[in-house]
Order: sequence, then C-alpha cells, then structure tokens
Amino acid sequence: MSEYIVAIDLGSSKIAGMVAQKDSKGLLKILAVESEKSVGISRGLINNPSEAAHCVGRLVKKLQNRVNIEIGKIYVGRGGHTLKSAVNEVPRFFDSDTELTKEILKSLDEKNDSLELENLKAYENFEQESVLDGQVQANPLGCVCKHVVARYLLVLGKKELDDRICSCLERIPQEYAGLLTSPIAISESLITSHEKELGCAVIDFGAETTSVVVYAKNYMRHVAVVPFGGQSISKDIEDLQVTAPDAENLKKAYGNALVALETQPKTITVPESPLHGKNEHKVQTRTLATVIEARIDEILEMVCMEIDKSTYAKQLRAGIIITGGGSQLKGLSELVELKTGMKVRQGNFDHLLSDISDKQYISPTHALLMGLVNAGNEDCQVIEKETEKDLNPVAPPSKPKKKNLWGKMAESLFKDMEEEDFN
Repeated sequence: MSEYIVAIDLGSSKIAGMVAQKDSKGLLKILAVESEKSVGISRGLINNPSEAAHCVGRLVKKLQNRVNIEIGKIYVGRGGHTLKSAVNEVPRFFDSDTELTKEILKSLDEKNDSLELENLKAYENFEQESVLDGQVQANPLGCVCKHVVARYLLVLGKKELDDRICSCLERIPQEYAGLLTSPIAISESLITSHEKELGCAVIDFGAETTSVVVYAKNYMRHVAVVPFGGQSISKDIEDLQVTAPDAENLKKAYGNALVALETQPKTITVPESPLHGKNEHKVQTRTLATVIEARIDEILEMVCMEIDKSTYAKQLRAGIIITGGGSQLKGLSELVELKTGMKVRQGNFDHLLSDISDKQYISPTHALLMGLVNAGNEDCQVIEKETEKDLNPVAPPSKPKKKNLWGKMAESLFKDMEEEDFN
C-alpha cells in the first residue's frame, strides 16, 4: 500500500475527513478519521465559503498530524437538497435501415451533453437502455434500425453548487482531486452487482437531508434528496421542553422510531438545564417515540414518493439498504419495512476493507467518506520532486595528486618565466 486517498464530507452538522490507503486490489486500509463542527453550510449548500474554508483547513491539519503526511489533494462530495434526476431522450431518424456505429452513438452522447437547462446544471449523466424502432435495447452498438431514442439519466442541481465548493477550496492550499455526487458515491460503495440487477433503493439518513438512489435492471434509475433529516427530529424533540443538546442526547440514547416497540415505557430524568433551573425535568420514552415516529413517517412518505417517481417501485426485489448517521436509530429498519413493504438491511462497508484495516472507523455516520475514498484513484499525498541537484549530484572533490620530481621542476620553471614576464 502506497497511495493515500483523502476525502472530505462537507456536512451540515459537521465537516469530516478520512485518510485511507488503497492496495493493488482496490481494498482500503483506513488510517484516520477526524471532524470539525460545521460552519457556513446548510443542507449541503455552502453559504459562507470563508468560514467553511477555515473549518476544512483545520480538519486537514488534524488529518496530516494523525498520519504524518502532507496532503496536497482532497476528494469532496457534492450534496444538498437541490439534487435530483431527470431522464433525457435524444431521438434520431434515418431514411432507411441504418447500423448504429460508434460515431452515431457518440453524436447522440454529444447532443445529450449539450442540453441547456434553465437555473440548473447537469453534474453527471448515466446511460439507460435505448429504444430502437419501439423495442428496448440495452446494447445498441451494431444494431440496425430506422429510429433510435437514446435515453440518459441526468443528475441535476443548482448551478452554484460546485461554484461554492470551489470558492471554498480556493482558500486552502489543497486542490481537489475530484468532486463526486454524494448520494451516488455512497450507494455505489454499498450495493452489489446482484442487488443492482434485482433492483434496490439506497436511503441515506443525514443530518439535514435524506437522499434516495434507485437501481433496477443494472441501471441507476432515480436520484432525489428530501430536505429533512436527523436535525428535524431533534428540533421536534425540543418541543418536549428540553434544550437542543438534551434533545440530541435523548434521541441518540433513548430514541425509538417505532412507538409499537416501546413495550416497557420508561421515564427519563433530564438533568438541570436553563429551561428548568434546578428542577428536574422528566420525559416518557413512549412520548419521545411518538414524536420521533411522526417526523420519520413524514420523511419516509417523501422518500416513497420519490421511489414511485422512478416507476420501478414494484421491481425492487433486493429491497432497501439504509445508511447514514440517522439509520442507527432504534426501530428505523422496522418502520421502513412497514412503510415500504420491502425487506431492509443496514449498509455495510466491510467488503471494501483489507484484512489489515482497523474496523473501528467504520460507521454509517462515515458513509460518504467511505464512498469517496472507495471511488478515489489519485494519490493525495504531496511527494517532493527530486531537484536537478539530486538528479545530477556533484562529485566530491578529488584528492590532489602528489607531484613527482619532474612535476616539481616544471612548476618551478613556469613560475620563474611568469615572474620575468611581469618584470
């Protein structure tokens, strides 16, 4: 292992970073994970590049100190609630039966790439099946037809999404090795080729957003982001007359996404707080679960709507994979199963790791970081270039040769001649 892959997650609640080494088989050894409280970022969109850059700068220094290397490049994920997908169709008619050559298919790709969008930008596009004379064809190269419709899945977002990320990174010494779409980087690192063929959906429960990516018949079919996440749940819990920090702690320690699982309700005593002075405040676990379930149910309603929009809701035979920090909430898998009627599994990244990697860094909270380092293929370490002096070292001075008798006589003779000339 020699190459170092460095990834940065520009999250709304925290900015996190990971350093990993990748071996010849593409397996990862995670070396370090660090984080900083997020400033200047909301719902995945940077609204204060200067403050965000300060956070990233501090984070990179932490990572450098942990692994004792100089970081020159970083992989960054683009996310945010404006991301969505749309299918674009590029038709072409022929006067007679025509064989689809590489040149014809390339011209269709170029026409798709030149599509102009108002207030949006196509950040990525993925080929879908083509339609030849009304028949679906996965591999059109070499086929003969009179009418072809090339189909593409475009991943769209606000035009300023990448601009603001670049504006942030311009303020730090490191360059970016790549900007990858966050929901896609996560899902591609989690699912198997078998699940992609059978059909599945990957749901990432983040702090301020929840993303969903749908696959079916070996193709990515739909990408969407819902503008609600774990922080929305914590905000609702504050209505139980607790502070924001207490709400977050209650959610993590006692939260349950499904009220029906609260078969033995308990009473939680909240420590002294500015809201209640020295008086203790009590919260029932069943009440807490009621608040949590109501919000998650709303989020899942929107997720299910997006899955329906993909038109493949009934073809997801491999079910649903959940990940992200919010996916660790007790009872969430059961609630997702009830809501969707599909089997659910927690995303696992163990298959990406080498035998010598420490699994302590692997957590659903680090889903994006794992997706980024898995996709990364460029060494992010600064390697000092050999200088010209190093390449052409100066030979050490040789020892002066001893003069023999004839050498001494000649030297004396030339010295006498020089003195005569000057006189």
